[in-house]
Amino acid sequence: MKELSLKVADIEKEWAFRGRARIHIDVIPAHGMRTGDIIKIIGEKNIGAILVPNQRETPKDIIQMDDLQRSNAGVEIDDMVKIERIIPSFAQKIVIAPVKDDRSILSMNSLQSLLNRPVREGEIIPLINQVSYKKKKLNFHYQQFLIKETNPKGIVQVKEKTKFEISPRI
Repeated sequence: MKELSLKVADIEKEWAFRGRARIHIDVIPAHGMRTGDIIKIIGEKNIGAILVPNQRETPKDIIQMDDLQRSNAGVEIDDMVKIERIIPSFAQKIVIAPVKDDRSILSMNSLQSLLNRPVREGEIIPLINQVSYKKKKLNFHYQQFLIKETNPKGIVQVKEKTKFEISPRI
């Protein structure tokens, strides 16, 4: 795969907090990648994301990321990042802790929202802790968690057999 440098842009609201990064639809196959591949985004820190295509109207030199991803990677809008396709290890165990002292209860559905998502130690992730229905629309309320530990280390992918431990504090 050729090295690929892209300029960071914001992602549309409907794609935010899902662990996805969007790249122009024609750039993906031109660099030996496919939709759904796991990519490593190399900024000040490395993070993983699931690759999804962007529309043809989007500039070819950008990668769209949400604000939490940008924070985890230590980058801002208009910064340059490099990306590469990776095959992450299966996450055997992940220890998470709430960022704020919140007594919300996580459901199994909250943790299942991480299925197939790449994560790494030190990353902040959003988990759904409440769903409400207002004005004929579902609203999701997120709580932020720190990935305190992963086994193995590095960027790992959450699978059905991944064991989670919830720590009371950061």
